[in-house]
Amino acid sequence: SVLSPRLTPEAPPTKGAKGVKGAEKTVDKVAEKAAEKAPAKAPEKAVEKTAAPKAAAGSFFIQVMALADADKAKDTQKRMADAGVRAYTEVVTAANGKVTRVRAGPFASREEAQKVQEKLQGMGLEGKVAAF
Repeated sequence: SVLSPRLTPEAPPTKGAKGVKGAEKTVDKVAEKAAEKAPAKAPEKAVEKTAAPKAAAGSFFIQVMALADADKAKDTQKRMADAGVRAYTEVVTAANGKVTRVRAGPFASREEAQKVQEKLQGMGLEGKVAAF
């Protein structure tokens, strides 16, 4: 079928051109106001999502486990910390609901992470070394 020129996106509006420009200005002002409000909310969300320590590029961590039972995860983190391992937990939403990750790190090198991984294995904890 053939479209009339009025319906093609390339055709400029034939009536109310001033109204269209005014609408564009209104949309721009609304977008600007939304952008001004957004930065104030963004840092709060970032803090809520992770409790992980800041890691430099090229850093490594050990993913020890992810548990639905947050208390068990905290107990494991404490056990690791008592053994001298830098450990932290991180709550994330997975396909089956919220889980608490237990991680060790960050480590500056893969070799350092692997040494700690061996220590964790001696404690009966498995883990996988990964890069941030």
